[in-house]
Amino acid sequence: MKAASSFSLITYCAAATLVTALAFALLFAGGTLLFAAASALTAEAQAADPPPELLFAGVITDERCGAQHRDHARSSADCARMCVRNGSSYSVINGDKTYRLTGMYDQLDEVAGQRVKISGTRAGSALKVDRITPESSTQP
Repeated sequence: MKAASSFSLITYCAAATLVTALAFALLFAGGTLLFAAASALTAEAQAADPPPELLFAGVITDERCGAQHRDHARSSADCARMCVRNGSSYSVINGDKTYRLTGMYDQLDEVAGQRVKISGTRAGSALKVDRITPESSTQP
């Protein structure tokens, strides 16, 4: 009789352990699915709402010289172009606000030293340029 009751006890413990393991597996699988679904919804919401396009006006220069170009033998446009070729980045200055510009480098090179209107998206102190319009131009 002792062998039968030992076998019954072992069978009961094994069954209880398997049921508990199955319950935990289902719990973690459900949690993972909920987390994945929430992440997918968040990604969809972010993709559906792109950052708003902003309009900035100012003078195109470079980060090294800013508003005061150090090379007085060159125009401000030539100085900005030279500084960018030497590793600086283009920037737009309007009053005391300065934003580093990314994208559309060929067009920025053409309007260096000029007053422009720029539309783009901002990330911190950087501005991703989407469109450049010289202020003397009548283009929309």
